[in-house]
Amino acid sequence: MLNQSKAKQKGVALIIFALIFALAATAFLISGLDGTSLKKERQKRTAFALADAKAALIGYALKSGILTGADRPGDLPCPDTNHDGSSETSCPGNAIGRLPWRTLGLADLRDEYDERLWYAVSANYKKNPKIGKLNSATNGTISLRDSTGTIIRNGTTATAAIAVVISPGNPLTRQDGVVQNRIVANYDNALHYLDNFDSVDNSKDEDNSGFVETSTNGFISGLIKDASNAVVLNDSIIAINYGDLMPLLEKRVANEVKKRLTDLGGLPLAVPFTNPSTLSNNFAPVKATNQGLLPVYPHYWFSIDSNPSYITYSGNVNFSDVKSGFLEPGFCEQSGSQIVCSGRKKMMLGATAFWRNISININGILNAANSFPSSNMIGSLTINDVRISDGITIGAGAITPTPTTKISISPTISTNFPVWLTTNDWHHEIYYAVANSFVYSASYPPVCGSCLSVNYNGGVIANVGAITLVAGRKLSSTLYQPITPQNRPSANLYDYYDTFNNQVGGVTYDWNRVLSKTFNDQLVVITQ
Repeated sequence: MLNQSKAKQKGVALIIFALIFALAATAFLISGLDGTSLKKERQKRTAFALADAKAALIGYALKSGILTGADRPGDLPCPDTNHDGSSETSCPGNAIGRLPWRTLGLADLRDEYDERLWYAVSANYKKNPKIGKLNSATNGTISLRDSTGTIIRNGTTATAAIAVVISPGNPLTRQDGVVQNRIVANYDNALHYLDNFDSVDNSKDEDNSGFVETSTNGFISGLIKDASNAVVLNDSIIAINYGDLMPLLEKRVANEVKKRLTDLGGLPLAVPFTNPSTLSNNFAPVKATNQGLLPVYPHYWFSIDSNPSYITYSGNVNFSDVKSGFLEPGFCEQSGSQIVCSGRKKMMLGATAFWRNISININGILNAANSFPSSNMIGSLTINDVRISDGITIGAGAITPTPTTKISISPTISTNFPVWLTTNDWHHEIYYAVANSFVYSASYPPVCGSCLSVNYNGGVIANVGAITLVAGRKLSSTLYQPITPQNRPSANLYDYYDTFNNQVGGVTYDWNRVLSKTFNDQLVVITQ
């Protein structure tokens, strides 16, 4: 037993010796670092925390709006004001508080002084309540100065920051006399964490504990010392700027449009380009229009109602087909007393999906109002059902009402796009082009005849079926018109798109050109 006890004591002694040795080695390594090196290592922790927070906020904004509901791409969370790590459900203007790290899916980020980060967000980008529309024309509203007091982000101009993340640093005595005391009772009081700066002539004064949107009253990033070399401001700040977020957001929107269009099963025609703010056709596709505005309502169909007792059938087409709004995508048009609806329908034959062209032709007498599409017509209705693969007519049907029976046609528009697209006017900035071979009424699968092409990385992508362009915010100069600023809203393509992307009837488009002060179009190829 005595020997065992001695053995245990020796084992413990070895562990203690090893621990002392490790501590001594660590102390030796630390002693080998000078004060500057230690400071740099500590500053890295702050820099990494700020960078992680910025990346997480941008990721949050890009993912917002994926699900249905009021959320929109670009939304940023409200700050945390009760130190639980979660965003508040609503926040006022001039919103400032703690970084909502739980909401962002982050670890509990700390700066070099083990302090949690602070965060302020522009009203134009906050999730709730939403202020105005959020699209490529939406600027931030927050000002930011560097350590010299120079404004580098002006809240009154397009350079404004969208959000800022702040490392509060060590407590100090603010220049307004407040002695920062970071006890629990002061945990959510910005005065005890964020500093202020009084410049000699008051022209560069700033208080990081509060800001005013759309003004030069914003934030200032340190380190700042006074004439006696005492630190008066040690807040470190990183900003999310328009250029950090919006190009990624525009690409997200363009890809969302691509997905929704390809989900239709067939690509619609376009809307003739005109001033999007005054367009009167509900952004519905128009016959023989291959380039123009995005057809936000590609399902532009009409419910056709009649008394089934007056309907005759032939082939395999029946009245329930007509009533169901089965065609996607498509449109109706009127020429005199004739109404023609055409499109295509995806059918299932066993487990195999195939496409059929469907056309509806109505000839008759317009009602007294002589209006369309909300007209009542007396006349005949015929249906032709054609298989796309070989052009064979599958069936034809007819509805022949009595003279006292009316066929009522009323508009039923629907969209495949998320609500945020139209509520935030993204569709006012999106251009769409489709080759004839890829339009829904064409053969399937599409075979390129005269298709689009795209300039890409110094080469050309040929046989492109369709593209979409998202206009960046308006520029004061473009490669196309170097001395004339873009003006919106407008009926001119060159006020939205740059280089030859703005040519009416164009078949070649620019992609992957470096975004610059004279070019900011975002192009996505929809299909080839």
